[in-house]
Amino acid sequence: MCQVCNAAIARGTTDFCLCGAPGTQAAMARVEADLRRREMLGGMAAVLGLYAGFGLAPGRAQAQGAGQPILLTNLRHFDGMTLAMQDGRDILIEGGRIAALVPAGQGPEGARRIDCGGLSVIPGLIDAHWHSTLVGVTQLQAMAADIGFVHLMAGRQAGAALRRGFTTVRDGGGGRAPGAFGGARLL
Repeated sequence: MCQVCNAAIARGTTDFCLCGAPGTQAAMARVEADLRRREMLGGMAAVLGLYAGFGLAPGRAQAQGAGQPILLTNLRHFDGMTLAMQDGRDILIEGGRIAALVPAGQGPEGARRIDCGGLSVIPGLIDAHWHSTLVGVTQLQAMAADIGFVHLMAGRQAGAALRRGFTTVRDGGGGRAPGAFGGARLL
């Protein structure tokens, strides 16, 4: 029941709306059943959308060669310890994780070198309050659009968050399963 009805019942009055009436409760049950069906169909549509060319699949994903380190060169980096951008260092990645900041030009010989073209590198960002199903649609679309569309937009926004540097997000109630789309780590 709504807050108006609960307050009226607490006061002992009967002048409240009809949200607790059997007819209203039956209608709400039908709406909820329809929403559950739409969520299931929407989730299936979102997964199929990955393979149907909607542009939701991750962009340039490359596996790191087994045992082959990667050396990011020609870059500026923010280390989180000082306010200024740092340069004169290369970033060594081993096993998918940053292993060391080495002086520029002094990385291991067998490493695959990636020239960053003077771009800036920062640690992965964390967004502690994010709603995957609400960032890509308007409020009206979130309430009235087909749930499949809402899920497709959520997947697209997950990838966009990753491209903006957010490697971890805490979804405050969205309907996206971790790993369903190529995006940030979902908590």
